[in-house]
Amino acid sequence: MPETFRRLLLTADIVGYSAGGPPRQATDQAVFRDLLAQAAEVARLDHDRWDIQESGDGVFAVLPSLDAEPRLVGDFVRNLHQRLREKNATRDDGPPMRLRLSAHTGPLAAGANGYIGKTPIVAGRLVDAAPVRTAIATVRDAQLALIVSDEIYQSSVATRLSGWRPEEFREVSVVVKKYRGTAWLIVPGADVHALDLHQDEPAGEDDRAPAQHVRNVFKGAVRLGDHGVIGIVNR
Repeated sequence: MPETFRRLLLTADIVGYSAGGPPRQATDQAVFRDLLAQAAEVARLDHDRWDIQESGDGVFAVLPSLDAEPRLVGDFVRNLHQRLREKNATRDDGPPMRLRLSAHTGPLAAGANGYIGKTPIVAGRLVDAAPVRTAIATVRDAQLALIVSDEIYQSSVATRLSGWRPEEFREVSVVVKKYRGTAWLIVPGADVHALDLHQDEPAGEDDRAPAQHVRNVFKGAVRLGDHGVIGIVNR
């Protein structure tokens, strides 16, 4: 049985990453990593000690110290929001960079191909949850949206240790695959309580293209066999 330890987890994804071509994606990756490192430095988080798993459009980071939790949720996120706003104000090579973030804490273990246990799975479920996706899609000028687990909220937000006011967060239900849970959502600069989080995601915000539908209308006799199909009209 692998050794289990408790850690603080950050997951971050670039919104709409796949819509850009290779040059744009290369730029986004570099800007993304620079912004994370800069925000971590301001928040007094040792970014060099983060264990980071990269995925092109995002990162999954395991922080070495649980003591960093209030600074990660608070100073880090606020500084990242500010730096994103400043960077986007000067970008002229396409849409602004916007992020979805999740923060979670709990036990995990090192496996042969990454971390194992429920904790890293929950972190991934949170950042992919419908409420955070809908929020960042609805607030068009939002730089980022952050969703935190109930554990993070109770220890760092409800206690005001992170510098956020608890009422700035909205309690949401997270249902992703087999995971069911409660989390807390904030969109800096927006009233998250005023958002309709039950609507479908606006078109164009989900990277997955809708399926193509073809309807076959058969007129007259239809014969299947070596001679093919006769009398099919596609429309």
